[in-house]
Parts: sequence; structure tokens; C-alpha cells
Amino acid sequence: MEAQSILSGHASFTLLFGPLKLAATAVSSISGIPGGIFSPSLAVGAGIGRDLAPLLPGVPPGVLAILCMTAYLTGVVQAPLTSFVIVSEMTENHTLVIPIMLASLIAQAASKLVCHEGVYHALAQQFMPRNASEAQGSVP
Repeated sequence: MEAQSILSGHASFTLLFGPLKLAATAVSSISGIPGGIFSPSLAVGAGIGRDLAPLLPGVPPGVLAILCMTAYLTGVVQAPLTSFVIVSEMTENHTLVIPIMLASLIAQAASKLVCHEGVYHALAQQFMPRNASEAQGSVP
């Protein structure tokens, strides 16, 4: 709800929305509580965009929120095409197609500098067999 308010330019929450949402998502992930990835990432991105708006007075806050949503989601999942399509379809803002693509690609490159694999690949590793004997189902 707050992310939608940020996109429309009518946000009333404090500047702590982005950091607080990030902290809540981190606590949820660490504790093992299923909280999703897409929705929290989009909300954190919108909050970050709102927090950056005073630093970039020439950029409309809604546009900045959309770009930050795309960039944050891409950074988390490391799937730039998926992030680009989701955000552009969700916001129905087709005038920002090129900036959304660029934000997604830049975020992908930055994310690869921090972690070589996306969150889905990292989570999938928990379900993969660790050695050949586990893969074949044999008991040592």
C-alpha cells in the first residue's frame, strides 16, 4: 500500500519506510518465515526511491521509485529481464521502458560484484545433492 502511494506521489510515511522494510525482509528471511521475494523487494525499492528523491529534485519521485524498484529487484534475484518485465507491466508506464531496462542492467552488473549468484540460485543449492553418493541415493 505504501509503495503504491510512493508511485503515485502521495506518500505519507516517514523516510524510514525503505530501511524498515529492508530490515523486516531480512529478519523474515533469516528466521525462515516465508515472506516472499518479489513484493518485499519492490516495496524496498520504492522506499529507497522515495528516500533518494530529495537528492534528485529534477526527477519525479514516482519515476525514481519505479527505477529503484527495478534495480533492487534485479539486484536481489539477478534476473534483469524478469525484473524489467514485471515492473513495466505492473506500473503500465511504457514511456519508461528504456530507463527501466538500463536500471535493470546496471543493477545486474552491480549485484554480480557483490554476489556471484542470485537469491534463487543460492536457495536452490540447499536442495541440490552435495556429493555423488547423495545424488545416486546410496548409503555410505
